[in-house]
Amino acid sequence: MQRLGWTIVVPVKTLIRAKTRLAAAAGPHREDLAVAVAADTVTAALSAEGVARVIVVTADPRPAAVLAGLGADVVPDPDVGLNAALRAGAA
Repeated sequence: MQRLGWTIVVPVKTLIRAKTRLAAAAGPHREDLAVAVAADTVTAALSAEGVARVIVVTADPRPAAVLAGLGADVVPDPDVGLNAALRAGAA
């Protein structure tokens, strides 16, 4: 049974492109940081009052698996920009 409430769409970049501005500070942990930030975002959204569903849009299998494990629904990212990712999630 699906809960009534908001659906939140969370676009997640592929790890090779995620958090590049933090590369100097994060070093070899940049990809892990990107997954952790996405996981924290999804966890917060799923626990928010009034949220029924979180849809993650990503083309990267690693964050897809982690975020699905948290309870998000994952859909493939068409990988042609943020607006296209949001449209894919909304569909």
